Amino acid sequence: LILCNTEFDQSIESEHITNLVERKIDGLILTSSVLDESQVKKIREKKIPFVLVGKTPFWEKENVVYTNYDSAAEEAVSYLIEKGRRHIAIILTEHAKIDNEEKLAGYKRALERHNLKIEESHIVKSDNTLEGGYIATSKLIETSRPLDAIFIATDTMAFGALEKIKQENLTPDQLAIIGFDDLKVGAVMEPKLTTVTKPSYRIGLTAARLLFDLIEYEGQGEEQQAIMLKSRLKIRKSCGNKERLKEIW
Repeated sequence: LILCNTEFDQSIESEHITNLVERKIDGLILTSSVLDESQVKKIREKKIPFVLVGKTPFWEKENVVYTNYDSAAEEAVSYLIEKGRRHIAIILTEHAKIDNEEKLAGYKRALERHNLKIEESHIVKSDNTLEGGYIATSKLIETSRPLDAIFIATDTMAFGALEKIKQENLTPDQLAIIGFDDLKVGAVMEPKLTTVTKPSYRIGLTAARLLFDLIEYEGQGEEQQAIMLKSRLKIRKSCGNKERLKEIW
């Protein structure tokens, strides 16, 4: 098993793949790939089986395992609206990835479905770090009033947002927060983080099993498969929830 970290950098990812191909690997799983179709074509030409984890601009032509970022984001924002929130911002990561686009699409769909105006000032991007979430939340608090909720594209940024909210002495009743990813530490923070849980383990397991099948049968006679595993909302205290029975660990 060989693991490579690309840091979402296309040149680094391409270099890793070149090195792996030279080592005559049996198969390849590309997670959150930023390669373009011409680069992936080189993998096909080498007849190396591969599976994408997460969508790319050309995902419909390949074997892929993914989650429903768009409808999961729509569910999270709709929950905030159903709880009376009307001025909802979104913090996205700086990475130009399809999951970013889908989370934004779900956010906008939820607002439109409830006849709420989409404010461009409520859509911000930041580094996917604690500091990035802290800075983006600071900016929203200073410039985007009224504001009563923020949907945040990752839990990492959401943790930074919670720190800013504490410093401002704001409660979840005043400013609700929902993250995305369901990192374990979110269940022990105060307030406990409401988040969208992504089935990361099952996604990895499914991608590996699919790759093993491609290797064993050499991809002969098999149509490309797109397997979607659903994400779901975990309701905790950071969104203003007060009902203990609704809290999901």
